[in-house]
Amino acid sequence: MLRNYLLIASRNLLKNPVFSFINISGLSLGMAAFILIFQYISFEKSVNGFHTNLPNIYRVLMQNKNGEMWDGVAPGLVALAKQRVVEIKEYCRIAEGSSLGDGVVALGNSFSSNKSFRENNFAYVEGNFFEIFSFQLIEGNVNSIKEPNTVALSQSTAKKYFGDKNSIGNVVALNNQFGKTLYTVTLIYADIPENSDLKYDLLFSIQTLANKANLDGNEGWASLDGLKSQWMNAYILLQPGANSTLAEIKITEVKKQATPESTDIIRLQPMVNQHLARSLSDNFPTKGNLKFIYLLSGISILILAIAWFNYINLSTAGAVKRAKEVGIRKVTGASRQQLVRQFLGESLVINILALFIALALVNALQSSYNYFIHKELSFATFQQGNFWLIGSTLIAVGSLASGGYTAFVLTSFNPSQTLKGIYRNTNSGIWLRKILVVFQF
Repeated sequence: MLRNYLLIASRNLLKNPVFSFINISGLSLGMAAFILIFQYISFEKSVNGFHTNLPNIYRVLMQNKNGEMWDGVAPGLVALAKQRVVEIKEYCRIAEGSSLGDGVVALGNSFSSNKSFRENNFAYVEGNFFEIFSFQLIEGNVNSIKEPNTVALSQSTAKKYFGDKNSIGNVVALNNQFGKTLYTVTLIYADIPENSDLKYDLLFSIQTLANKANLDGNEGWASLDGLKSQWMNAYILLQPGANSTLAEIKITEVKKQATPESTDIIRLQPMVNQHLARSLSDNFPTKGNLKFIYLLSGISILILAIAWFNYINLSTAGAVKRAKEVGIRKVTGASRQQLVRQFLGESLVINILALFIALALVNALQSSYNYFIHKELSFATFQQGNFWLIGSTLIAVGSLASGGYTAFVLTSFNPSQTLKGIYRNTNSGIWLRKILVVFQF
């Protein structure tokens, strides 16, 4: 029976090539647009989701009396809070190179090296950076960057600097606003994935800045135990089951005791919401834009719906041509359920064919699309979360729904009337086409 349904469906497609081309191409373009947009949405929703400690990682924010928030904190505050707030398990301070200005990295222990690179995608980090955040290590001792004057390189940066030679143990010289400092390469980590808000090519030990001699006259504001200059990013790892609101209150109290003149308070933002807010009413600062994601979601669904509505319009408009076929089948003993299954099967065949063409279109357009949005997306993006399941379900349900109306309209014909051609003079289905056309516009 299934073989007969597929055979009839293929014959009808070949019998009406223009109709089939318009229907399939329309569905293919709609599905391709939906998949491309959904790729971006699934990528944005997956950002930072790979960290094992994610449920307990919080970004430390400052909030003034006007409700404005920012992510710069005094470096000495989180260290002091760790001593007094039992909810805090660990903390990690990050001083981003982009906020400190570019630096020049020279290879070897000479600052006049002929081989040097201007870098801005680097950071000074706490020695427990790789313990709190789940980035893949390639080579070296994870505890090594707890020591001053050490640096971890991403895999691509190590290759850029040293080629295929062993990078561990080599010396690089960093010249930035803190002066000229030598660092030993002790750790190589895999390039940080695209779906991460923390993305650095070089990670210098923050303990290097504990030595005031390495601050080059900036110790007034850059001291690691400073409590006034808010120039570092900070993350804290709370104890499992700890109350983040209570931790906020306690850290704020520590801050008030340390700097009574300041009226700013501490806010803890779950890292899971750092890229996209918890909801549209969430006023925490984020790296992405949740409103934009909702807007894109609506657009992608509307594009897909319009493609299906166009399919329904074309199918119901062509229903007249198949009226006699339905009448003859009913007269020869076909039940309505059999006819419904046949037409649903045809709809499913057309949608599946359109889906394969859409996937081919997406594959062909992927590199251009990635260049346009400045992201490295692929079908692997859907592996994060349940987005592949959601998208597949949406397409399957839509395919059945779009074909369902046509199937039930066609099978509702009275065989005696359709064989006499009476159906040609009725207005059945016209009202729905008018509604759908208006909705499309």
